[in-house]
Amino acid sequence: MAVVAVFAIIKAPRPFMLYGKEKDATVQLQRQLDECRRQNEMLARRISYLRTPEGRAQAARELGWVKPGEITLVIPPDNQPKPKE
Repeated sequence: MAVVAVFAIIKAPRPFMLYGKEKDATVQLQRQLDECRRQNEMLARRISYLRTPEGRAQAARELGWVKPGEITLVIPPDNQPKPKE
C-alpha cells in the first residue's frame, strides 16, 4: 500500500505539468498563427495594389525602370568616402 501511495504522489503532478506545457505551446502557436494571418493580409493588400496601374508603375520604378525619354540620375550614397583633393 505504501508503494502505491508513493507512486501516486510522485506521478500525480505529471498530468498538471503536461497540461501547463501544452497550454504554453498552444499559446505560442496561436501567436504564430496570428502573425502569419497578419502577414497574409498585408501581402494580399500588396498584391491587390500591384495589380493596379499605380502599383505596377511604383514597382517598376523600385526596380530602376524608367519611362521612355526620361533621364536617370544615380546619386551615390553619403556613406562612401569622399575623394581626396
